[in-house]
Amino acid sequence: METLKILIPTDFSVQSEFAYLMVKKLEEKINTEIHFLHVLAVPDTVTMDSVGNISTCGEIDVAYVEKQKEIAERKLANLKTLYGSAINTHLLLGKTTDAIVDFAQSEKMDLVVMGTKGAWGLKEKISGTATQMVARKSTIPVLSLMCDRSDLTINHLLLVHDFSKPTAENLALMHKILKAFNPTLHLLQIVSGEIAEIKAAIELNMQQFANLNSINKFEC
Repeated sequence: METLKILIPTDFSVQSEFAYLMVKKLEEKINTEIHFLHVLAVPDTVTMDSVGNISTCGEIDVAYVEKQKEIAERKLANLKTLYGSAINTHLLLGKTTDAIVDFAQSEKMDLVVMGTKGAWGLKEKISGTATQMVARKSTIPVLSLMCDRSDLTINHLLLVHDFSKPTAENLALMHKILKAFNPTLHLLQIVSGEIAEIKAAIELNMQQFANLNSINKFEC
């Protein structure tokens, strides 16, 4: 069975637990390798070597950082107690969003699953959330959720794309989900102007895209 390598960034909040519950739902259909990552947010002047020693050339108190590191390590160890020794845990220092994006890419994750507290209105436009920032920067697909979706059944997937030049693309994650859940894939292209004049051409491109990417169960 194919394995889905999943990263769950955690701040040890209930939203992180929602992310894990969602991954466990996926695990019913897909073999998963689960990695929890906690990022200790510190300035660039603070570093940690390969054996966990903290050093700093700035004004940050090393003892304080070491204490925060110890607390985070205990919480990560507690995740193994809660979820089992099969999960993998990681601790990094740095800027939270950059560390998540870089780690996911370097470790060749298939999917990043993040619980988010959300942000609305003006606040969202000014700052955004950590999850939104990761999604914007990441080359790895990001799945975000704000509540417990452990009851989720995947019957439909929406692929929004420009189908004007159909090609074979890297859709490895999508194919794993299609194989596991057998949902209907909906191909959607957003256009401006009169749709009637170009609808037939777009649908033909969608058909070609589906053929090139071995997609059988779909709607245009």
